[in-house]
Amino acid sequence: MNASCKEIFSLIIHRKEKADKWTKPLAPEMEEDLTLHFEKGRYLNVDSCGPYTLQVHPGGTVMTGGVVDLQEHTCTCGLFQCMKFPCPHACAASQ
Repeated sequence: MNASCKEIFSLIIHRKEKADKWTKPLAPEMEEDLTLHFEKGRYLNVDSCGPYTLQVHPGGTVMTGGVVDLQEHTCTCGLFQCMKFPCPHACAASQ
């Protein structure tokens, strides 16, 4: 076995050992990101636009917010679709 194969094999074993320690459905890094997004979402205002569509924005302006569709899993900021993971706007809308 050459050196690069040994390195790859070692990385796989290390990641497997790390994954075996997870206690939640999400990886620890994703869990941290989700917690951060919910924390950011706490300070946003949410206005209903329909049964599953909500306008999410900081205080006095709607220009820097996003429109979230909870049924379609989309947000006009683009992160919800791109990352397949709730953005702060979606986290605020879900509460």
